[in-house]
Amino acid sequence: MSLLFLRLSPRDMLLLFVTVFSVFGGSLARVQKNEQLCYGGEVDFPETTRSLLWRGSLYFTPSNGGERKILFEDGKAKDPRLKVSYVSVRLTNVTKKDEGVFEISLGGQRSVEVLRLQILDCAEKIFRDYMHNLEYVISDKVQYLEYNQPDHEDVPLILWNRTNTTNNDKRRGNIQRNVWRIPGVTQADNGFYNFRRGDKSLDSRILLTVKENTDFYDPKVNEHLLIKNPSTGGPWTVTFKQETEHERVTVMKDGQLVQGDDTFSERMTIRSNGIEIYPVDTTDSGTFEFRDQQGNLALSVQVKVFHESHHANNVITYIVVFVVALLLGICCCCCCFCKKRCCKKDKSADAATEGTAVTYHDKSAPTATAPVVYYHSTNQPTGPSYSNQPYPSVYPPQQVNPPAFTGPVAVSIEPPPSQPNTAMYPQHPTLMYPPLSEVGPPTSQGSAAAPTFSSDVFSSDAQLRFELKGMTFPSASPLSSDVSISDVYNSDKLNFL
Repeated sequence: MSLLFLRLSPRDMLLLFVTVFSVFGGSLARVQKNEQLCYGGEVDFPETTRSLLWRGSLYFTPSNGGERKILFEDGKAKDPRLKVSYVSVRLTNVTKKDEGVFEISLGGQRSVEVLRLQILDCAEKIFRDYMHNLEYVISDKVQYLEYNQPDHEDVPLILWNRTNTTNNDKRRGNIQRNVWRIPGVTQADNGFYNFRRGDKSLDSRILLTVKENTDFYDPKVNEHLLIKNPSTGGPWTVTFKQETEHERVTVMKDGQLVQGDDTFSERMTIRSNGIEIYPVDTTDSGTFEFRDQQGNLALSVQVKVFHESHHANNVITYIVVFVVALLLGICCCCCCFCKKRCCKKDKSADAATEGTAVTYHDKSAPTATAPVVYYHSTNQPTGPSYSNQPYPSVYPPQQVNPPAFTGPVAVSIEPPPSQPNTAMYPQHPTLMYPPLSEVGPPTSQGSAAAPTFSSDVFSSDAQLRFELKGMTFPSASPLSSDVSISDVYNSDKLNFL
């Protein structure tokens, strides 16, 4: 192996060194782990940390800038919460002070960062008002109750021990039948409460925040103002801060008025249930705070003083707003009502128009009744009669078996005059054929009498008029195509065909 290194050129040696360093360094770079953990939890280091610990020492650097300290060296753990085994490395019961960077020092020449830890506050938040009671149910596994102030978490205070009740601190309640009770909480009870098991592992954690009670008054100038004391506790120390000022002035100390106070200048009087101010002035607008003898804030009162003119202006403003809103509402209702009525009228008019149109077309009878056509004969024909009533179809109906004629008959038909209500149904001429029984053979083969209708058959009087003309027709039927008719009645009135 040594001969192999001797035969390598300097350039090859450099390449080999870079390759080995990259592989080794890359494996170490992958060791780093970022972890976010709740308070009281436990964290496992990367898998390769166990093998690296036998070659170096484990150090911790706090994120708040504290002093670096050693956690594992020479095969021994310096912190009892660090659990090192053949397969894993684990840190238990972490707190806020464990937030930072964990690294392994390899022979004091190089350090490898293996873990960066961030502690989250996962405590259950509970809020209570001043002098209200607190009750909290705990688990059967809980053996200890710890208390930490919000700004001093590193110094826990043991309040309760299940196995040793003689040393329990009852200043912040007591635990009976797995129910923790604190009667009348104050701001002094604010903080974190940790419920731990027998192995000191965290079972649950809460953050208690106590708030002051609040009240508000809006008196007018020159009126009486009575600010009531908190419902429980006392004697009270009252401080006042005007709206335009930043400093507080103590007006009452432990239930007694402070002498020499020019803020209220003998306008304040102590009552059994509070403090009275008379007459009220505009300078009394501000905040009054009531504190107990321990300095806990029990009540905060906001006072806003108004002039009579301000009240009158406010009343007038409210009245004007109410009237305007009422008028707008009435106008909207009227508009909606009128719109509905107009819509109903339009709908009724449309319905009436449509109904009239339907009745006119469907039910209206023609003004003139078509006359019945009779043929020139002694007796009235018994066969079917035909009229010029309009047909709904384009072509007039045709008889299936038209009658046969033995003699030629010429029929003259004049077009009917224009009649009302016929636009929808156009008139069509209809040829009238006399029945065979009524038309007898001609007296002579060369002539025959044919009725001619020259009068207006659609006139209103509906009278029958006949005009007889002597015409000579051939003996053959006019329906035959071999015979030409020489005498044909021509008229301009037939052009409508």
